[in-house]
Amino acid sequence: MTIVEVLIDTNVRSLDRTFTYYANESLYDDIKLGSRVIVPFGKGNKKVLGLVISKKIGKTDMELKEIFQIVDRNPIISEELLTLATFVRDKYLSTFNDAIHLVMPPGRFNQISRNLEVLNVIDEKDNETVKLINSMYGKGIFSYEKLIENRDYRQVEDAIDLFKSKGAIREKFFFKDSQIERKIFLKLKNPDVKIPKNATLQLKVIDYLKNKDYVEYKLLRDDLKIPKSVIDTLIKKEVIISKIGELDTKSPIRPYYEKKILNKEQEAVYTKVVNFNRKGFLLHGVTGSGKTEVYLKLTEFYLSKGKSVIILVPEIALTPQMIDRFEGRFEGEVAVLHSKMTPKERLAQWVLIKNGEKRIVVGARSAVFAPLSNLGLIIIDEEHESSFKSNSMARFETFEVAKKRVDFVGGKLLLGSATPNLTTYYKALNGELELLELKNRISKTKTDIEIVDMAEEYKSGNTSIISRKLYNRINEALKDANQVILFLNRKGYSGFISCKSCGHTEKCEACDISMTYYKSKNLLKCNYCGRVKIMTGFCSECNSNDVSLIGLGTELVEEVSRKLFPQARIRRMDMETTKNRESYEEIYRDMLDRKIDILIGTQMVSKGFDFPHVTLMGVLLADLSLNIPDFHASERTFQLISQSAGRAGRDEKKGHVIVQSFNPKHYSVRAGAVSDYELFYKNELKIRKQFNYPPFKSLILIGFSSNSREAVINLSKEFAEELRASIRHKALKTVDILGPNPSSIEKIKGRFRHQIIVKTHKDEENLTKHILEWVYNKLENKNKVRIIIDVNPNSII
Repeated sequence: MTIVEVLIDTNVRSLDRTFTYYANESLYDDIKLGSRVIVPFGKGNKKVLGLVISKKIGKTDMELKEIFQIVDRNPIISEELLTLATFVRDKYLSTFNDAIHLVMPPGRFNQISRNLEVLNVIDEKDNETVKLINSMYGKGIFSYEKLIENRDYRQVEDAIDLFKSKGAIREKFFFKDSQIERKIFLKLKNPDVKIPKNATLQLKVIDYLKNKDYVEYKLLRDDLKIPKSVIDTLIKKEVIISKIGELDTKSPIRPYYEKKILNKEQEAVYTKVVNFNRKGFLLHGVTGSGKTEVYLKLTEFYLSKGKSVIILVPEIALTPQMIDRFEGRFEGEVAVLHSKMTPKERLAQWVLIKNGEKRIVVGARSAVFAPLSNLGLIIIDEEHESSFKSNSMARFETFEVAKKRVDFVGGKLLLGSATPNLTTYYKALNGELELLELKNRISKTKTDIEIVDMAEEYKSGNTSIISRKLYNRINEALKDANQVILFLNRKGYSGFISCKSCGHTEKCEACDISMTYYKSKNLLKCNYCGRVKIMTGFCSECNSNDVSLIGLGTELVEEVSRKLFPQARIRRMDMETTKNRESYEEIYRDMLDRKIDILIGTQMVSKGFDFPHVTLMGVLLADLSLNIPDFHASERTFQLISQSAGRAGRDEKKGHVIVQSFNPKHYSVRAGAVSDYELFYKNELKIRKQFNYPPFKSLILIGFSSNSREAVINLSKEFAEELRASIRHKALKTVDILGPNPSSIEKIKGRFRHQIIVKTHKDEENLTKHILEWVYNKLENKNKVRIIIDVNPNSII
């Protein structure tokens, strides 16, 4: 018999495993990994959809239920992506369903509908199934489920394969989701058919469709004001044909992005990636060194070999500029995937990729799972960005997933950054990756960098956020009709509100965090849970009106800048001003068109942009992130400063960078200002080694949260005791267990939070995870405490 392991689509963790079924041995070849089957499930043998995870020919003493029906001869998930999902589950201790959903578009796999469209009739007179499919010619897309209803599965699949062999049928996937709108298009098929003169509405439709290509159904009905029955009659008579479209998926026409001749450094990098017998490369290229041109030429090479390419960019750096370059160079070949797209848009792109109509995917983190065939290359640009680590569902690292995927298909992985993740750079120096370098900027113009000690600035009487040096440089840039970017990694108007009478700080009621003041809306907002309240001007504790605005944010910088430079055209770019994609693109286009003189923003202004007329970059409080209680703090500070400094002087104009800091002697500030990666790496590595942080040990964070502080304290203690006892029993030598302790922010969204941090050497990591999983399964759901396990966390706050 054929023994099959099937995953049922469920959110119930106790059911998050495969269930064993059987099928006739003759069906072994028809049951594919990653395809769907209908199986009897539970005591009532309810028919449910499941996904085939594995299969084998064999015997068993178990009493197995039989698979009721095979739904897909061609899998909806490739074996490659199924392997990838299994890898994510095992490495990051996620549920199997969470991992499976990563390799699929929005929706659950029981919502996927297989659909067909007949492109031509074929001549098979004695085959009833072929005749049936032939009869669907000209009727647009129809459901596979309807076709197979009460018919032999094999006969139907054989007939479909026959049509495919002749290029006479197209297979597509849709999703049974009422939220996903599908457009219906109509076209005149037989304009000469005789229609009675009194059928005036039918004649009206025919006249409307004459000399037109497909017209949207809704548009036709809106224009002609006719009932649905009229169109249905004409479709039935085969006077017109209907076609279901996923969406209008055509990208806007982009201007052609011309090829550029690579310089010697770029050509050397390109040649090594193409010719070296290595799978993984780290490209360490300074900002403005032309990494994107290397990516474009590599993409061109792999396309010429019949391969497909994934280019991953952090969400914040997925700028219109990056998309313009790839779509302008490879018109019609590029699919784009990111979180600001609607579910409809993401679905449309996924279908195009799945059907092989797009061979290049440019996208954020989740695009690493794009259903491309013949994958040749994955590029991760700005690989150091923290957004490449997922903080929800399966908490995967994009680098590790991409590495596993290229290993499986025999492709290559290229990581690029001016400020590589310290662990990645360590791997490159120790032979796990091939280190490639671009040491020189394309632009030969020099950029002057100055560090301003803000403590001295304040002592001299200037209490403004804009130092005298920066003020003078801004005036010079504006006088020369150049552009300025001011960077501050803090939203809002002020950091928090404090009462001078009683010392009370306005905090979020649901989170253990002060609320940020947004002057433009006169609101206090929690940047963790989104809760807001009106700023009354009175202390909520003692009702005093003697309250102070402490700290600063981008709103305040904008206000100060407007007062200091009243003639300048000033815009702000942060989460509040770019809540939709259109506003983000508008600011980008306005900068290119020189409609903005000074752009003020959070870290989104420091990444992915290349504006030729920006000659001045001001980093307002360079050491702001140094105060975060996290071992990544120095690294993030260095990266932000260095990336920001690289925005100025990227064309032929000389650039200036002003870095303002209260801690100008810190190695991350000094190294970041002059983009000296080696200086930063040398200092930071010593500290990491001293305290056993990555890359010397792996970290695993176990987080506990509940509405009850007592429940969190008790369960986290019990978990730690069980964990320590198991580690001792297994005699693991390199494992350190820290905690439990309250999280740095103990309360978020009304839930109290405690955590345990586990440090382990690579050699003992897998066994440590098995122990963790055992303890987790033992204590899961106890006292309604939520437990999360985060392998190699982005943050330990």
